[in-house]
Amino acid sequence: MKKNYLTLITILFLIPFIGVSQTNDDQLMNAPGDIAITAYYTPTTFGTTGFAFLLLDDCPAGGSITFIDDEWNGAAFSTGEGILTWSSAAGVAKGTLVTVRNVGAVPLVDVGTITETVAGFSLSNGD
Repeated sequence: MKKNYLTLITILFLIPFIGVSQTNDDQLMNAPGDIAITAYYTPTTFGTTGFAFLLLDDCPAGGSITFIDDEWNGAAFSTGEGILTWSSAAGVAKGTLVTVRNVGAVPLVDVGTITETVAGFSLSNGD
């Protein structure tokens, strides 16, 4: 009975990963599901404001991802807020976790580069 229980847990654990997949062409980050936001934190959490995302597809050399800071106010998105652009001069393999910190000041990143292309990006209440 113990062996069957372990098999059942293994099957239940794997089904969500089999049923939900993204376009993984190993060359382009060009489809929904190519990244996953894995963390969102404020100064009270780690002493800095930031977020982390996981690459679920390979990012080719020169690839970039744009993050737009437009909050939902209950009826529509607020516009005209900041934009961050993450880019990689060299290719970055899928499975890489990228951490963006010091958002709202001079943003820093541990993999690739991050640029505030439109000033005003923040992760405040309501984001």
